[in-house]
Amino acid sequence: MSRTRLAPFAVALAALVPFAASAPAQTQIVFTEYAFNNPKIKAMDLNGQNVFEPFTIPTSFWVPLDLTFDVASGQFLWADYAGTNRILRAQSNGAGLTTVVTTSGGARGPRVDAQGRLYYVDGNTLRRVNANGSGMQILFTAQQSFPLGCPLVDATNGHVYVGADGTIRRFDLDGSHPKTVVTGISIARTLQLDVANGFIYWIDTDTITDHIARARLDGTQPSVVIDNTPAFVQSPGMNGFVIDPASDSIVYSDDLFSDHIVRTKLDGSNPVVLYQSTGGLSPSGLTLDSGPVVQPMADCNGNGIADATDLVSGFSQDCNGNGFPDECEENPCPTPTYFLDHGSNPVPPSRTLGCSSTAQNTCFDVFQPFDVPAPGVSLGSLELDGWTANYGFGSGFTATLFPDDGSGQFPNESAPIVAAAMQFRFNPNTINWVTADFSAALLPGRYWVRLTANEPAYHAGVNIGTSGLLQSKQRSGLGTWFTGSPIAMRLATTPLAASPPQLSLAAGGIQDFVLDAGLQHANKAYWLLGCVTGSSPGLPLNSQLTLPLNYDAYLLLLLQNPNAPPLLNAFATLDGSGKSTAQFTLPSNSPPILVGLTFHHAYVVLSPTNAPEFVSNAVVLELAP
Repeated sequence: MSRTRLAPFAVALAALVPFAASAPAQTQIVFTEYAFNNPKIKAMDLNGQNVFEPFTIPTSFWVPLDLTFDVASGQFLWADYAGTNRILRAQSNGAGLTTVVTTSGGARGPRVDAQGRLYYVDGNTLRRVNANGSGMQILFTAQQSFPLGCPLVDATNGHVYVGADGTIRRFDLDGSHPKTVVTGISIARTLQLDVANGFIYWIDTDTITDHIARARLDGTQPSVVIDNTPAFVQSPGMNGFVIDPASDSIVYSDDLFSDHIVRTKLDGSNPVVLYQSTGGLSPSGLTLDSGPVVQPMADCNGNGIADATDLVSGFSQDCNGNGFPDECEENPCPTPTYFLDHGSNPVPPSRTLGCSSTAQNTCFDVFQPFDVPAPGVSLGSLELDGWTANYGFGSGFTATLFPDDGSGQFPNESAPIVAAAMQFRFNPNTINWVTADFSAALLPGRYWVRLTANEPAYHAGVNIGTSGLLQSKQRSGLGTWFTGSPIAMRLATTPLAASPPQLSLAAGGIQDFVLDAGLQHANKAYWLLGCVTGSSPGLPLNSQLTLPLNYDAYLLLLLQNPNAPPLLNAFATLDGSGKSTAQFTLPSNSPPILVGLTFHHAYVVLSPTNAPEFVSNAVVLELAP
C-alpha cells in the first residue's frame, strides 16, 4: 500500500482514538484466593478470560474474605481472617493498603454506604465506622455466640442486612427499625439483593445445608437455587458470590472440593466454570469492579413513596415485622383456628424422615394419628415443624391423610383422602412451621397423617410436639415399626370442606360436607347452595358479604327444592359449636354427558331475622367417568 493511500487510513484511525480512549472499560470479576502466607487478588473478564493480578496482598494477610469495590473512593475493601482479624482497604492498584479497624472477634464485611461509612461484623455484633475507622457504633448484637454473616448495604433504601440467629435481619443504617426478613436459615454467610425482581439471596453455610438460596423480600417462596452436593450431606464450601440481574447471572466461589469460580443463571441453571484455582490456592471473596448493584427504590404498592417511609409514617402496616407493607402480601398475618395443635419443641431428638444413608434400615416414613369427634372436622390446612438435613434434588416430602384401617393401630394406606408436597426449612434449633393446603371433610373417627420422602436423597427431621394424645410411629425401609412422641403438627379448620373432590358417574357416590362457621354462629340457620358456573364474581348479598357462587339453573334448583337430592341437609341449623354436615349424592350410572362438569358449593349463615351474616369459602366437586 502506498504512502498516499495510507494517509486517509491514518486519519481515519486517528479519529477513532478518542472514542477508544473514552469507551467504558469492560466489567470484570475481581476475586481473592487464600493459602498459608500466599494470598492473591486477581481479576478476569466476565467469561473467565484475561486473568491478571492487579496488585499483591502482603503474605501476613493470607485469609482475605468478603471483597467489595467502592466506586466512589476507587478502593477495594475486604476482611482478613488470619492472625488479628481486621478490615483492610487499598486503591485499585494496591496503593495505600491500610488497616481500617481491627476486631476482637471474627471479622466479616465490610460494605459501604453512600456516605462512605463501613458496615462490618465483629464476632456476633454488627458495627459501623466512618471511612477512616473512627466513630465506631454497635448497631446490633445477636444471640448466637459465633460470628455473624457478611452484611449487605442497600444504600438506595437506607438498609443494612445481616444473617443472624437463623434469620436474615434488616435495619435502618443507624440500627433502628429492626425487621426479620427471612427465617428458617441455618447460617447466612453472605447476602445479595435484587429489589427490582423482588428477591434476596444468601449462602447458607452450615455443613448440612451449604447452598445458595433465595426468597421473596417478604420472606415467602424460599427455594434452593444452587446445591453442589444434592445426593449427600456434605458442605460444598461456598464462600462468596455476587449476582448481576442485568445479565441474569450468579457468580460464586467454591473453596472445598473444586476450588473454582462458577457462573450460573439466577435460577441456578447452566453452570459454567470460569476459573480454576491451582497451586494450593482456594477462592474466597469476589466482587465486580463496577461495585455492588445499585438498587431501585422499594415501592411495592406503587405509590411513589419508599416502602420503608410508608411503614414509618403509618401509611402502611407491618403486622409480621418483615419490613414489607402488609398490602403487598397475600395474607401477612393469618389467624387460623386449630382443631389440633401439638406445638413444637426443637430441643429433643427429632423423628427421622427419609434416608440418612443408602441402607434401608436408615430410611423412615413418619405417621401421626389423631381422632375426630362428632359431628366432624372441616380440615383446611396442615402445619408441620422440622428441618432439612439433606435437600436432595428439591422434591421434599409428601404428607398424605388416610383413614384408620379399623384396628386403631395402623392407617388404611389404600384409601388416601388428601395429599400435599412439602419442604422443611433448614435450622434444627428453631421453630419454623411450614404449611400446606390439606382440605378434607372428616367425619368422626381415627385418621393418620403419613410423611414420606419423595426421593432417596432427601433426609429431614420432624420435630417433637409439646403435647398430643396419640403417639407417632415410624416405619423403616425394612418394614419395622417404631413408636415415639407426638410430632410437631397443627391442623387448622376452614368454614367448609368436602370429600372426596371427585365422583364417578358410573359408580356414583357421596361427597360429604363438614360446615364450621365458628362458635359465634352456633344454633343459627344455614343454607348450603351450589352452582356449575364457577365461584367468581359471586353473588353480593349485602355491602359486606358476597357468596362465592354464580346464579345458574343448578342454584335455582337448590333454592326451589331445599334438602332435596342431590343436596341433603343443605338447609338446616348449626349445632351448639357452629358446625353441621351435609351430603351431595350422585346416583350410579349417571349420564356420561356430565363428564367434566364441575360443581361449586358454599353456604350462608342467617341471623334470627334471616339476614345474611356469614358466608363460607367455596368447595369443588368434579364429575369423572
